[in-house]
Amino acid sequence: MTAVSGSNPCQDYSLHDCDSVAECFSEQPGYFQCRCPKGFVDVSPDKRTPGRKCVRGLFRGPLSLSPKALAERNSMTSSIFNVVDSESISESGTVKGHITYLVRAGHPIPHPFGDGRPCGRVRLVDECSLGTHTCDPNADCVDTPDGYTCRCKAGWRDSSRDPLRSPGRICRKGGLTLSGTCWATVLSPLFYRWI
Repeated sequence: MTAVSGSNPCQDYSLHDCDSVAECFSEQPGYFQCRCPKGFVDVSPDKRTPGRKCVRGLFRGPLSLSPKALAERNSMTSSIFNVVDSESISESGTVKGHITYLVRAGHPIPHPFGDGRPCGRVRLVDECSLGTHTCDPNADCVDTPDGYTCRCKAGWRDSSRDPLRSPGRICRKGGLTLSGTCWATVLSPLFYRWI
């Protein structure tokens, strides 16, 4: 709580320094506290005086998940994930560090301070040509608008843990493939072994 003169400093904007969107409340005469409203994150420079700087719709870090893992965990059902560390924003509201955006293809990148202006457009990333994919060496990487998919090469079967959602991560030689084609290893002219 911050002490000032007056019975209820929240009634007079000149008596408190809460952010313009913050909620000011006073439980004792002459004292007040500030709190950022729902949908805003408190990025006040001094943690002992919250509610002095509120920013719309940003999630504060550090995160235990990488942006890619966060997107996979949420199956990209939301149109945007934005991740920011509060130390990235200075007291004046300028970005000192960087903000990582994960945006669905075709969606604009919003301005980090939520004023409605787009900051840019989504640039599609080709994980296949960059080599950032997780396909098995015996799988073909196929770039898609929302990421990539992997397909085991002819003669290789998909043994991935989740072949429907993440195909082509583990490819093994021979056997029955998802397309129903079989390859046999000849043991003798009369017997075949299915791998």
